[in-house]
Amino acid sequence: MLRITLLCLALMVLGTGVRAQDASNSKEQKSFLFVQGGVAIPLADFASADLTNENAGMAKTGFSGSIQYNYRIQQYVGVMLQGHYADFAMSDAMSKNFPGATVDHWQYAGLVVGPVIFLPVGDRVLFDVHAASGVMWTNSPKVKYQGQTIVDEDWGTAVPVQTGLSVRFLTNTKLVVFAGADYLYMKPEFRIESSDPPDVTQKINALHVQLGIGFRF
Repeated sequence: MLRITLLCLALMVLGTGVRAQDASNSKEQKSFLFVQGGVAIPLADFASADLTNENAGMAKTGFSGSIQYNYRIQQYVGVMLQGHYADFAMSDAMSKNFPGATVDHWQYAGLVVGPVIFLPVGDRVLFDVHAASGVMWTNSPKVKYQGQTIVDEDWGTAVPVQTGLSVRFLTNTKLVVFAGADYLYMKPEFRIESSDPPDVTQKINALHVQLGIGFRF
């Protein structure tokens, strides 16, 4: 009987130590790393296909992808670093009005950093709101007419403004499932030799809606 009692006590002490160690390790998991993908939805003038609108971007819904890292400084405050890529299809308004004309795509890639506010709901759900800025490289469309390039593509640099909301579901392991939406605004400048003046800007407003998977460590 004494041996059984001592064995039970030893197992209880060992179990308590393991749980305490697991809780400590869980508290130390302050980093999140995600891979995300989804749709990129153009907004405002960027989505306009009105050929009388000089600010029309004629962009259609495309796809977006990103890699995001978060570090949780405190329970409710952290920082984020996110790398973006997005590609937008183009409206057929140009080819309809000018048969023989083709326009390829808009695309951009860049890096943003900013603060994150974490809003935990229970033990397994974590919302966050964030704002970020950085640098974005944007590629303007190439326009061809009957196979001949009449407006060449160009790469412009811009400082984006990003705001967003996301929710992450914490599993029993380090695996995390992610869903979120980000609004991005930027105004890159391009040099189009066939334009007068050659330096032109394009307002880009877009909404990225993404799902992702990652882990905490």
